[in-house]
Amino acid sequence: MDVKKSIQDAGYIAVGAGVIGFQQAQVRRRELTSRLVAKADAARTRVHGSVGAAHGQITDQVGQTRGQITDQVGQARDQVTDQAGLVRDQISTSVGSTAGTAWDVASSAAWEVATGLSGRATGLADDIREWVDPAVGELKIRVEPLGEQLQTVPGQLSRVMTAGPGRVLTLVRSEPAA
Repeated sequence: MDVKKSIQDAGYIAVGAGVIGFQQAQVRRRELTSRLVAKADAARTRVHGSVGAAHGQITDQVGQTRGQITDQVGQARDQVTDQAGLVRDQISTSVGSTAGTAWDVASSAAWEVATGLSGRATGLADDIREWVDPAVGELKIRVEPLGEQLQTVPGQLSRVMTAGPGRVLTLVRSEPAA
């Protein structure tokens, strides 16, 4: 009867070791799941922050470029107006009565040139935005699925960790008794 008791004790010890091992595996699974979720959240936050910062920088650059172009157009308009004034004064001195007509023609031409440049500057800024916005959108489209895939990793790991002990028990039970 001593052998039977020893076998029974060995069986209890094996079951106890299996239970402890299963509990340790569950604790490790929970810890790993927590770490993976935290890393996935951190990665998503960094990606969204980077995309937002890039979009903000590009928008700022477009705004600055538009402002610079508008300033340059204004300066060009002022220079043309000044030159037209000088021409008018010279014509007035040399021609007299025809100076008024020349001034009107020169002023009108200067205004048309300045207005055309201003329209082109606005169009250029809009063109830049049209090129940049799709690139930012495409970047978001490519990055967001990666974040979603990272979110599924803890669940998959949990299913594997949960199924593992059941498989071991099935294998132990299916062994023929000696």
